Amino acid sequence: MFQEVQKAYETLRDPEKRRMYDQVGRENMERMESEGGGPGAGPFGGFGGFGGFGGQSETFSFHSADDLQDILNNFFGGHPFGEPLSRRGRDYKADLRISFMEAVKGTKRTLDFRTSNGPPKKIPVDIPPGVEDGLQLHIAGQGGPARERGGKPGNLFVEIHVDEHPVFKRHGPNILIEVEVGVVDAILGKMMLVPTVDGDVELRLRPGTQAGDQLVLSGRGVPRLGQGGTSQGRGDQIVVVRLVTPEKITARQRQLLQDFLAEDPPK
Repeated sequence: MFQEVQKAYETLRDPEKRRMYDQVGRENMERMESEGGGPGAGPFGGFGGFGGFGGQSETFSFHSADDLQDILNNFFGGHPFGEPLSRRGRDYKADLRISFMEAVKGTKRTLDFRTSNGPPKKIPVDIPPGVEDGLQLHIAGQGGPARERGGKPGNLFVEIHVDEHPVFKRHGPNILIEVEVGVVDAILGKMMLVPTVDGDVELRLRPGTQAGDQLVLSGRGVPRLGQGGTSQGRGDQIVVVRLVTPEKITARQRQLLQDFLAEDPPK
């Protein structure tokens, strides 16, 4: 029995022999064994005489260890060593792209999904607030059908891909944003409107603000995603100041700046 299983595995590793097996299928292979006999007619002996039997037989696609298990199930009744092989259906993976704001707020999507041996399905996908790029959502029971009666269907793993935002940059649960501040506003301070994922909010710019200063808007970041898709608070929004100097000034403005520097030279 071990030699038969080993030979099956070695044959499936050969692309040409594997293609032949995909064409022949289980029923014709059994016919081969019953008619051919002899020492060369094990699980894959006598391939050459069955080039024309592929049309109506069951076929297989050997892409993973699960496919080898399928073939062993068919040849040896599912129990090559007296132990039951898994009856659960195959797991599948799908990719889903969403926007930055959908990742922050959460959204619902419908995924058009089709397995290699099943009908197309429309699968609802609930995307919780706070998902990150590369996160996989587990949808139980939406993978491949059960391999045997009494088995369970496989699962579907949906990998989320999040588009970048032109303004907001994510760092874990926090959101980073740069704002341009004029030199005079940085010196004197002011109230300014800052965009957030919840809309514009007012932010006080203190007098003497420096380039690169970071101001924090508490609780304006991304929801922290806990177990089971539950939200566990939110991160912060960090506002980074970028000073902008005017390219042109009037003669009067120049004189005022010179008077200012003469009165209080920089330290």
